[in-house]
This record gives sequence, C-alpha cells and structure tokens, in this order.
Amino acid sequence: MKAIGLLLVGITAFAGGFALSNFWSPGGDDPDSGSGGDRLIPATESAPIGTRVLVKQRGENSFAELDLVNLSVEEVRARLEGLERYPRSRRWLMQRLLIGRWLELDSEGAFAWCREQWTAHSYMSPLLQQWMEIDPEAAMAAWRSLPEGARRTWQLGAMLEGAMKLGPEAYLRCLDQLPVDSLKSPAGVSEMFAELAAMDRERAIARLRELPENLREEASAGIVSSWVQGDPAGAIAYTREMQAGGTRDHCLSKILDSDWALDHPEDAGALLELFSVRPDLVPSSGVSAVFAKLSEGDPMSAVTWAAKYLEPGDAFPGLINREVIAPAIKDSPQAVPTLVASISATIGDAEAAKEWAATLGDGIESRHAQAFAAFAAIENTELRTAALRGLIEDSYGWDFDGVAQAVATLPDADRAQMLTSLVAAPTPGLADAARQEKLLGFADQLPAGPPRTEYLAEVIGSLVSWGGEWEWVHPANAAALLSQYPEAAQQGGDELIRDIAERWVEVADALSDWMPWAEAIADPAQREQAWSGIAQAFANEDTAAASEWLGGLPADDPARDGAVAAFVKGVATRDAEAALVWAETIGAPEMRIAALQSVVDRLAWDNPAHAREIVTGAPVEETIRQQLLYRIDHP
Repeated sequence: MKAIGLLLVGITAFAGGFALSNFWSPGGDDPDSGSGGDRLIPATESAPIGTRVLVKQRGENSFAELDLVNLSVEEVRARLEGLERYPRSRRWLMQRLLIGRWLELDSEGAFAWCREQWTAHSYMSPLLQQWMEIDPEAAMAAWRSLPEGARRTWQLGAMLEGAMKLGPEAYLRCLDQLPVDSLKSPAGVSEMFAELAAMDRERAIARLRELPENLREEASAGIVSSWVQGDPAGAIAYTREMQAGGTRDHCLSKILDSDWALDHPEDAGALLELFSVRPDLVPSSGVSAVFAKLSEGDPMSAVTWAAKYLEPGDAFPGLINREVIAPAIKDSPQAVPTLVASISATIGDAEAAKEWAATLGDGIESRHAQAFAAFAAIENTELRTAALRGLIEDSYGWDFDGVAQAVATLPDADRAQMLTSLVAAPTPGLADAARQEKLLGFADQLPAGPPRTEYLAEVIGSLVSWGGEWEWVHPANAAALLSQYPEAAQQGGDELIRDIAERWVEVADALSDWMPWAEAIADPAQREQAWSGIAQAFANEDTAAASEWLGGLPADDPARDGAVAAFVKGVATRDAEAALVWAETIGAPEMRIAALQSVVDRLAWDNPAHAREIVTGAPVEETIRQQLLYRIDHP
C-alpha cells in the first residue's frame, strides 16, 4: 500500500480557540521532516487568520480544499458525508478539522448529527474530545445523554484526552464528574499527576488519596516520574514504603527510566529485584541505557550486571547481542568465540545459554559473513549450532554459498536440521532456479531415511509457498518433483499435496493444466487432499466452474466427499443456499452433518432469523432439518 502524506498549507488558528496542535495525524514523521507519513506545516505567527486550508495527498491530485472559517454548517455536513468514499487512513485529519469547525458554529447541532451516525461511524470521539477543550461542562452533559453501554463508556477515553489540554486542576475536576471507576487506565492520569506534582507535590499526594482505587496506580507513577527528576532519594524512599504490587512496580519503572539510574547501576539493579507482580513494567529503555553505559568501559561488567539483576528471558539476550556481540563482530570478530564462552559461563544455566546463543545474530546488520565465521569458531558444539541456526533463520542479505559451506562443516547429527532451516531462509540476489537446484543438491549430504525425506519435503513445499511468480517454481514443477521423490510425498503428507493443488488452481489458465495430475493420483488419501485443495481454491476464484467440476467427479470415489466439503466451506459465506445443497450430496454421513452444521453456524452467527428461513426451505432430510433448526435456536 502506498504511504499517504498530508500536506497542510497556510493552516489558520480557529476563531473559537482551537489549537493547531490538536489536529496532527497519528503515525506520521517529525512535522519538520520531508520524508513519508503525515507532514503538517503550520502557519507562522504572521500568517493571516482565515487563509485557505489545502490538504494534499503527496504525489497525487488535491484531496480536499477547505476555507474552514467560511464554511457553513450545511457545507461542513456535506463535506463530512463526502468523506465516506475515502479510506479511513485518508480522512482522519479532515474529519477532525470539519467537526472542529462545526463545534464552533453549532455545538449542539454537531453533537446531534454525530449521535445519529455513531453506531456506524467514529465521529463521536473527535467531537467529544474537542468539545472538552472549549466547554467541558457542555461536553459532559452531552455524553451523559448518550445511551448507556460499552459504546458510551468507550468515549470516556476521548473526553479525558481533551480534558488534558485544560491542565491538571481542570482535568481532575472533570475526572470527579465522570464514571471512570470502570476504566482500567483512563487517559492522562499519569501525565496530569506528574504536572500537578511538579507544581505542588503535597497537593498531588493528597489528591491521590481521594481517587478511586483503579486510578491510583497511574497517578502514583505520575507523581514519582516528576519527583525523581529533582529528588531521586525522596522518590525512591516514597516508593520503597509502598506495599509490593502493581502500584509499586509502576513507580519503580519510572525511577529506572530516569537519568538517576545511569549513574547508580548497582542501586538501580537492587530496585529491579523489587518488582513483584508486574515484571512487564520493567522499562526496557532504562535498563538498556544502564547496560550500554556499563558496556562502554568493560563489556563483561555489563554482562555481569545483567546476569545478576535480569531474568534470562527478559531483555538480557537483546542487550548482550546489541551492545556486546554486534560491536565485536564489527570491530574484532576473532574475539567473539571467547566472549560467547565467557558470557555463557556467566549465565550459568546451559539451556538458557543455548537459547541466548540462538539469538546471537540479532542486530548484526549486514555483517553476516563475519558473523558466520565468528560463530563457526565457537568451541561448544551446542552453542555453535544454535548460533549458526539462528543466523540462518533470521538473517537477510547473506551469501548463500558461504552459508551452505558452513553448514557442511557441522556435525552430521545437526546438519539435516540446519539444512531444513536453510530452505525457509531468504536468499536475496540468488536466482530462484539456482536456489532450488542448490537446495535439492544438499540432499546428497544426508543419509537415506527420515532426515533426507523430511528435508526433501521441506524443499518441495517451499516451491509451493514461493510459487507462481517464476516459471521454475510453478506448482507443476513441484508436482513433478513429488513424482521424482515419492518418499517426500509420504513425508510431507496431505498438506503438501493440498498446497500444490490450491496453488495450481490460482495460477492455471485452464482446467486442463492441472486436471490430469489431480485425477492420476493413485493414493486415495492424497487424491482427496488434491481435490479438496482444488475445490477450496475454486470456491474463492470461480464458483460456477467449481460446481461444474464437482458435478463431473465420480460419485463413488471417496475423495469426492472431501472435495465437496472443502467447497462448501469456501462458498458458505457468499451463497449459503448453494452450500447447503452441495453439503447434502456428501455421501459420508458424519462428514455431511458436519458440513451442514458449519454452514448453518456461519449463517446463525450474523442473522439467526435468516438462517432459519434458509434451513426451512433447504432440500435436506426432515430429521436433519430439525437438528439444524435446533442448533440455530440453541447455539
């Protein structure tokens, strides 16, 4: 999908006091940058009020042109209704601007119109958010008039985001008037208490005690985040006095994410040990900053600190790889084996060390040749194999032949699994025919038996998953290889046959392309999977052609039932009546009942009354009809 950029030229401040900063679009780049995303160019202080607002999609024709200060209510409404023809990503900003203009002209009328639309559209949230910024009492009164339920409760977040613009005291007054007890984490609580604490900490702590229980964790974290900036010792003492739990964990995260932690790594490590119920709140940015600073002078001291205070499954592997291993691969790859040995000894646990070794390639950028050479020199066999396998599976841009040579040097017991990893790895720059030829050639490195057949099944399966874009990987070639290596068909099983069939239908120009292969499959189970894959793909591509093909299948062939069941599954959402008719033709009783129930379940999920109507008129046995009707009424 093409990136969409919005360019606002000559944006004006609104007469009603709307700040331009309220209308930036999420997901964009820095407003001052010229690269992709949403780019807003605000008016300078000298720009005249009332200038034309031009919203242009970068690289294409003008998306909209609005003289906002001169738009009437009728023009605003017409523009809003016209936005529906655009994708949501292209109308978000214009929707907010137009609703903001309507609020200036007629807030009650804007609310009434948004209320009429709110079950189908998302106009209510931007309206209430902006209304809170200019008249919170009116906005809250309007909100209370909405029907009770989850949809109304969901609007509270938008209202609180608007209230944040009013400052902490006004925000808290709004908080007192809204039923926020049911909200897990209302917008702005932490930010507003941080601002309040910066002005009057004692007032913030006193106000905290008046809050509902569900708001105190966020509020406490906000207070501590402000406190630690000027008085780290006081913030730490305040946090240590708390009972163990989520609130203390949240406050600890704010302390560890501050500049204080950089200068006090051991004290910060001690605080890490206090986390009790919310280890997910351990701040990765703060921990990473401490680790990076320690590793600048002595990488192993950083590793020792991480091993002492971090759980092996936390940020530990990523920190070591990013701050220690990746720089070593760049500057001194010959030191990597020694570093790996020292770090694994520091970790202590053999399984944890092996899991870490599998991630060693993370963050090495394009230095895969150096990494492979360095990892191949690791003395410990398990660590070496884990590191090389991880590099194969996760790396982009490496030299295929170099990797293959490295794999050939591995112990026999691990070579098959490593070669299987190589099948799924990306190979940029290598022609696909050459890639597959090389992969098939590697089979000669494997002994006869399960390792070789498993590997061949993986290679042929990769033909299908990559297929269609290049002649050599056409499903016909995969089918030919399956005939050449019948043991791979047995190993890959039904799924491999089905994948080939589905892919072949997608790329075929005519039935004659794949029909001889599908009908010539001797094994009944494999033939059923092939026919099922064809029927499933056909149901998505050409329902009429699928019906014609199914009608020509031998009625006494057991593979036919599987094909019909697959077709029923594919077509049920688009033509339930036809799906029921076809399901009734399935010979196997259990499969027939399952197919009928599947269709009815899909129908009843959206519209039980419509499902009853269809089942009542369907050409099925009366006993089965009653079972299906009962299923609709008793989901």
